[in-house]
Amino acid sequence: RCSDGIREEPSGKDLFMQLMYLVRCKEEMDLDTTEMLATADALWKESGFSDTSELFGVSPGDFPNVSDGDWVVLIMGIMAMEFNQLLFPKRWPLRWGLREAFTYFRTHAYKGPPYDDGYKFHDSFYLITHIAFAVSAYSAIKMNTKDVPWLFDYCRRSCRYWVQMADRRLSGKEPEQLVDIDGLAEAVDVMRGCGLTDGGDRLLCSSALTLLAFQRPDGSWPYWILAGGAADRKGEKDRGPLAREPKEASHYNMVHPTWTAVQSLRDRNFEYDRKGNAQWAQYMDKLLKQTNLRKLDVRIVYEKKRKKSKASLLEDRAKVKETTDSVSTSASSASPS
Repeated sequence: RCSDGIREEPSGKDLFMQLMYLVRCKEEMDLDTTEMLATADALWKESGFSDTSELFGVSPGDFPNVSDGDWVVLIMGIMAMEFNQLLFPKRWPLRWGLREAFTYFRTHAYKGPPYDDGYKFHDSFYLITHIAFAVSAYSAIKMNTKDVPWLFDYCRRSCRYWVQMADRRLSGKEPEQLVDIDGLAEAVDVMRGCGLTDGGDRLLCSSALTLLAFQRPDGSWPYWILAGGAADRKGEKDRGPLAREPKEASHYNMVHPTWTAVQSLRDRNFEYDRKGNAQWAQYMDKLLKQTNLRKLDVRIVYEKKRKKSKASLLEDRAKVKETTDSVSTSASSASPS
């Protein structure tokens, strides 16, 4: 709330976790962390964070009661703490962490596309992308698709779904069709995190073009929310949900689509010489084998969609090609000669 001169200072657990992210970044860049470490040490002692369940606000026995939405924040916090075990050994020891979380995720129920009124697909999707981000420590290392094949398959299915929804919007068939920019970008991010490139993967290439087609003249991406029912419009679930741009939105919600889109479009180089990255790769390789995250105990639910007619498919492809050609032409004209 900087615009009205009001800023809430973080404290307690929120401040400690923010410091955990920041000291990792500063340590990796060889910047001074003295003051931050001292503050974190004091909070650790004063707040009783040596009790890991107190630190994260949950114990492994309560994992089934944690919502998918809450898991998104929780899994990133656990990852940050685990990474700092490598950068700052024995400074903030954990009693449990990613091993327990990954073991639980094998038993968790996930919902695939399409969108549903209960938001189960939406919530499952963001949990799964953040499991991927936990594995790679936010692209610190390259993921191997064979390590967690169901996760990679889920992200590709979801990515394909959002591209199809985008095709309907861009073709003019459904000009108010909801396209989750953040979701599409995170799916692209996961694929790039596995070492895929636009030149070597057709879905990744088409997804990148789709993201660029929604970029605004000022360089940003739009923030849309659901308009009305999530899935069932006149009994035709295949048509997908409609979207609208809210009159007011938080700064985070306004920035996040652009933030994720830019992150997803950048090339990856996986700097294993950076502090902690090589160690994380070794740690994660061992952890994935210990927890056997590659195999789920519960099958993911995927709903079958109606097949389109050949004429409809050809029409959609022609209109999307026209849109992507326009994007490519605009990009070429903007490039310096």
